[in-house]
Amino acid sequence: MPAPQIANAAPVHRVLQQELVVMEQILTLTDAITDALMRQDIVLLQQLVAEKHRCILNGTRLDQERLAAAKSLAWAAGVPPTSSLWQVCQVLPKSARNALLALRSRMLNVHYRLQQAEDRNKVLLANAIHLTRFHIDLLTNAALHPAAYGTNLTRVANPAFYVDNKV
Repeated sequence: MPAPQIANAAPVHRVLQQELVVMEQILTLTDAITDALMRQDIVLLQQLVAEKHRCILNGTRLDQERLAAAKSLAWAAGVPPTSSLWQVCQVLPKSARNALLALRSRMLNVHYRLQQAEDRNKVLLANAIHLTRFHIDLLTNAALHPAAYGTNLTRVANPAFYVDNKV
């Protein structure tokens, strides 16, 4: 089967470039979230999380566009529409294949770095939760069991009760 025209790969290439930009924005926001966690800046953290959420929604929209463009490219290339990008690229002309595979490689690299940053933030949040739980337990224990400084805890308050009391 003849290879599809290079123009057929242009929509997939465009969407992949847009997804790469969004992924890099998410990575930048994730690094900023790490810094906000370290500085314990809750207001900034809330703003960054909201912005990251907007980027993720944009990425989800781009995923749908990429799937549609990849399906049409696969159809034009004569491969099953459920084929992976790698499989579709194998039947494209060399220039289009190299461009798409280079974008794919960059996206995988950014995804790996994003996963590392997310794992780092998970550990920071788990530590913050553990520390908060420790402080709550400490304050609860202090409130429920007040210290009796300066008192003799072994002293019997009313010794006659124990000795002289008849049952």
